[in-house]
Amino acid sequence: MTQLEQYKKAYATLVGMVDRTISALETTPPEKMTPALTANRLKMALGEAEEIFLAEDPEDI
Repeated sequence: MTQLEQYKKAYATLVGMVDRTISALETTPPEKMTPALTANRLKMALGEAEEIFLAEDPEDI
């Protein structure tokens, strides 16, 4: 996987999870979608994107 492909995959993962979190904020009653839950979802999105980016070093391929 090239570095550009890694960036694209990480970005797509991040955008997808942020989009799902925003949709959940719009459709979930406020008492069920707390700031802590929202923050956790966004942290998970960042973590997944980071894992994808760091999973392979394009220089090793």
